[in-house]
Amino acid sequence: MKEYVIFWLSGTKTKCEGTSEADAFRRAGYGGGALAAVDFIALSDDENDYEFDKETHSWRNIKINPR
Repeated sequence: MKEYVIFWLSGTKTKCEGTSEADAFRRAGYGGGALAAVDFIALSDDENDYEFDKETHSWRNIKINPR
């Protein structure tokens, strides 16, 4: 299984495991209704590549777009 991180529109993160992004989301106990609150899902190795920008209310890839 692989480790994933769910990046929520609220600026929080949740770690989960599964054979795919969809499987990890399901194993974490989330259903289809929760997808509306998800910004994106990434492998946990990439977790530190993103930070939440409180001004724009969005996740920013700090490797691609550093301040």
